[in-house]
Amino acid sequence: MQEIESVNEFGGLLKRYTHQSKVNDCEMTFSIYLPPQATK
Repeated sequence: MQEIESVNEFGGLLKRYTHQSKVNDCEMTFSIYLPPQATK
């Protein structure tokens, strides 16, 4: 898994990751939002 982007948004962080899926046999991307409380 590799972080491809990290953006400050609404006081928190939006992070995007990519990983290789064995089941789908392709590269997949997902995002997670960390609110301000999670970055302290």
